[in-house]
Amino acid sequence: MGQGTLGELGLGDDRGRESPEQISTEDIIDIYTGYNFSMIYLYSRMVCTFGENRHAQLCLGHRNTMYEEPRYSFNCQHFNIEPSGISLGGQHGLAVTTQGQVYAWGSNLRGQVGVNTKKLYASELKHVKSLSKHNIVSVHAGYCHSMALSDHGELFLWVSVFGVHINDIG
Repeated sequence: MGQGTLGELGLGDDRGRESPEQISTEDIIDIYTGYNFSMIYLYSRMVCTFGENRHAQLCLGHRNTMYEEPRYSFNCQHFNIEPSGISLGGQHGLAVTTQGQVYAWGSNLRGQVGVNTKKLYASELKHVKSLSKHNIVSVHAGYCHSMALSDHGELFLWVSVFGVHINDIG
């Protein structure tokens, strides 16, 4: 249900819906929503994304157009990403592996991807290497910021405010 004008409902068109409709016959483990984009985690351990892709938030290797139907994005088995390890923000996403490593993709306009602050977007999974020394157990993507929690209770956050990068990744 919802507006659907940017394909975020995954129903094959850009019309809104006032009642629920099924979009997939594949077995789905988990679902996630960002701003104008959505993601599903399948039993095959593949992730499918749909909706707006202007900021590479679908993690398809490019940032052009929108997709009104689910598209395979990345293989979670390859990266050891469990369903509980994914979080979507405004126009970016985060994932934590079972080994405590963090990956990010999508808009980096405010530094929310946490890698190479000169790039405005990451169209594929990017390893947040500055967190490699820590065993991260949870990640959360906000509208324009990101957070990670280590197994020792250390909280890391990163964001840029008007070009000034604020982070606690050290």
